[in-house]
Amino acid sequence: MKILAIDDAPIIFKQLQYLLNDLDHIELTGNAKNLDEAYNFLKTNKPDIIILDLKLKDENGIELLEFVTKNHPEIKTIILSNEGDYFYRNKCKQMGAAYFLDKSYEFDKLIDCITEIQDSNP
Repeated sequence: MKILAIDDAPIIFKQLQYLLNDLDHIELTGNAKNLDEAYNFLKTNKPDIIILDLKLKDENGIELLEFVTKNHPEIKTIILSNEGDYFYRNKCKQMGAAYFLDKSYEFDKLIDCITEIQDSNP
């Protein structure tokens, strides 16, 4: 499975590389730091999973979640954000996010989410 990370923090991408390095059949194919990079990546590549932060400098990842849900419903989106309050969790779930994880205390659940998606797509 191919994964695209959309996060403007280099440390998060490094953590994702480390975390996903030992998983079989998982490839971290890229990192977009803003919405333009994410849209451009999606024009030429089709990841199976997107790991998306909601806060990208002055941009809002919810815009991209809406785009992916409408135009690429086969791509599963995992929100990984510090904006973990009920409002954002509920909104993202309603918009089609497969999972919502708070970066501060749920980062370690990411592998379980990816494994569940992988297991549901033989």
